[in-house]
This record gives sequence, structure tokens and C-alpha cells, in this order.
Amino acid sequence: MKIYTIKHENKNVNFDSYRGHVIVASSVPEVREIAKNKTHPEDTAGWKTARVKKCGNYTGTLTTPFILMSDFKAG
Repeated sequence: MKIYTIKHENKNVNFDSYRGHVIVASSVPEVREIAKNKTHPEDTAGWKTARVKKCGNYTGTLTTPFILMSDFKAG
């Protein structure tokens, strides 16, 4: 698996929402799906076009994809 960052810039969101994540996954589509499933139902569209960057290899022992860290905007 690889370590990815994903970030979107939806400026029109006026509620608590995730702005980005560091995700360990096998592919970019998997990263987008994990991010979309973690967010508010009204904010899912932003993850379809969000910037995804591969940062490196995951060398840990976990074998299922997971969110390592998140950027959360309150309000």
C-alpha cells in the first residue's frame, strides 16, 4: 500500500467539514472513496476532483486501507 494526501478546496461550505486527509490505500480511486465516505453528505462532490498526491510507501503491518490523519474545518 501507499501513503496519499487528498485535499479539496470547496470554499462554499459553511458547516463542519473535512478539508483533507492522509490515507493509506492501494490506489487513487480507493483514496477518493475513503474520503467521500468520511464526509458530510452535502460535501461528497468535492472529493471527486480533489487533489491526490502519492507521498511514499506504507511499511507498517496493517493490511486494510485507513485514514492516518485528517484536516477538519469547524464551522
